[in-house]
Amino acid sequence: MNKPYEEAKAGGKHAGFWLAHRDLPSENIRKGIKSLEKQVEKHRTWIKNPSLKVPNFRRLDPRHQRDLVENRWPNDIARQLELILILEGLLKERGEDRE
Repeated sequence: MNKPYEEAKAGGKHAGFWLAHRDLPSENIRKGIKSLEKQVEKHRTWIKNPSLKVPNFRRLDPRHQRDLVENRWPNDIARQLELILILEGLLKERGEDRE
């Protein structure tokens, strides 16, 4: 099993997410994975072209610009990837694949 899944299952980081999803039908879990993957791609697009998310991005304070591109959105991606691993862990524990 993967580390984020084991940690969540043990009551650590993302335990509430694990608990809220553990009894869902596998199809819902697969949909959740796809939805999170779309969010990851959106965030990657925003990092490449921040004005797609924040139309006035160039008018923001440079520190705020940097924070969004270097911290906030990458941290969102990291969290979303952990959530994907948790959902994949639920499927794996059931003996099922993602697809």
